[in-house]
Amino acid sequence: MVQANVLTHCVQYEGIAMSSQSLAPFVGQRYLTLESFKRDGTPVQTQVWFAEDHGVLYVYTLANAGKVKRIRRHPHIRLAPVLCAAQSRERRKSRGNFCV
Repeated sequence: MVQANVLTHCVQYEGIAMSSQSLAPFVGQRYLTLESFKRDGTPVQTQVWFAEDHGVLYVYTLANAGKVKRIRRHPHIRLAPVLCAAQSRERRKSRGNFCV
């Protein structure tokens, strides 16, 4: 997984662009797995839509989403590409297992 810039309310924290090598796994992808952490340190993986611009990954989500609350509390996150689009579609429908 890759460390990432964190965006909430269009405010960028850690405004450092990712290197081309770090971005390579996300080329051609539309979704990524964002891993945030609960209060007790348990990781929570969520598949989200993203876009890349000049080395910065932008993720859209609702301001009151659980992942946003976790990121505000603990801004260390990890990212990974979603490796199979078909299972990604099924994940959004069934809320089953991740395919990363």
